[in-house]
Amino acid sequence: MKANKKGEREMMLFRLVGKIVTKILFWREVAIQREALGSLSDELLKDIGITRAEAVREASRPFWDTAPAEDGLYRRGPSAVLKQRTN
Repeated sequence: MKANKKGEREMMLFRLVGKIVTKILFWREVAIQREALGSLSDELLKDIGITRAEAVREASRPFWDTAPAEDGLYRRGPSAVLKQRTN
């Protein structure tokens, strides 16, 4: 019976470590993509429908801030997705 409880605790720890590693990798990807966004040319930014000011604002956000931004840029899943403005 005690071996079973130990196994359950080990599995819980393993899942927790997996979640932490996944979050760290996600944050790293966000940081990389925000850096790339900040380095795009004005022509490329125009192609994806955002202004230089919006790109700078998004690129300057901290990596852990992945909530939707007021300007319509947002993150979803492990890779960044830029939502094109509708106006």
